Amino acid sequence: MLPESLLTLLLISATVHGSERIVGGTEALPGEFPYLVSLRLPLNEDRSFRHVCGGSIIADRWILTAAVCFPVVGAKIILGEHVLNAEDAGEVEYFVTRVYSHHDLSTTLRNNLALVKVDREIDLSLFPAVTLPTINYATPVGTSCTLAGWGQLDGDEILNENPSNVLQKATIPIVDNSICADGFAQAGVGYLFNEEVELCAGTASEAMNGPDACFYDQGGPLICNDQQIGLVSTITSCGAITNYVEIAKYVDWIDLTIEEDEGKNASNNIKTSLSFTVLSVVMSKIAF
Repeated sequence: MLPESLLTLLLISATVHGSERIVGGTEALPGEFPYLVSLRLPLNEDRSFRHVCGGSIIADRWILTAAVCFPVVGAKIILGEHVLNAEDAGEVEYFVTRVYSHHDLSTTLRNNLALVKVDREIDLSLFPAVTLPTINYATPVGTSCTLAGWGQLDGDEILNENPSNVLQKATIPIVDNSICADGFAQAGVGYLFNEEVELCAGTASEAMNGPDACFYDQGGPLICNDQQIGLVSTITSCGAITNYVEIAKYVDWIDLTIEEDEGKNASNNIKTSLSFTVLSVVMSKIAF
């Protein structure tokens, strides 16, 4: 069983402050996002599995998520999920057998993504893989994108809130990276926005009324023009703007990692301990 302190680090290390709420989203339809998965870790006192992050199917054995989510061997990946506390029709459970966090994950959470291999093939006729962009594809500012996940809906305290029980969705625009750069700097965490490899999306408003990603949405996909352009990275507040890993900057790494694993029958290359060390350093830098 993973310690409760791990969940604490997962949530706090990726957050700074904010209203901890999603405003402006709506309930998704069952099956509307077949590539979306729920990543679960055994964090409850009874060793049952708890939703911590989203992720996306990118191939018949592979899930893309955030390194900050601590995907570990033995974690569960749930496909076909809609309502977290109910067993949905068509829901399928997989277990994680291998994890590759990006080799250059830094203390600023630069390169915050991980590839997760599951224990058997996914039926892509039932759960089609999301389409990834071409290498270095640039998404224009103003592009309308779709975010889906089980992130928090409201609440005042980070650790006392639960994810949304029902899958939510929202439409948000890509905005200029300077908005995230300025917003993060004003919050005292400018080092958490890595402009060269990340995108900024949301609505910059003092009203903090969203829509926007929130806690438990990390690792989930941002879809623009039917492609996964981004991946929810850190959460500095909810209801305004969020930074997203820019997938087009990592297509080579994704392809090479999968090719090496499948071509060489690589042994486990678990980077969770590195992620834990990196995030511990981030914790020491964040001023609440």
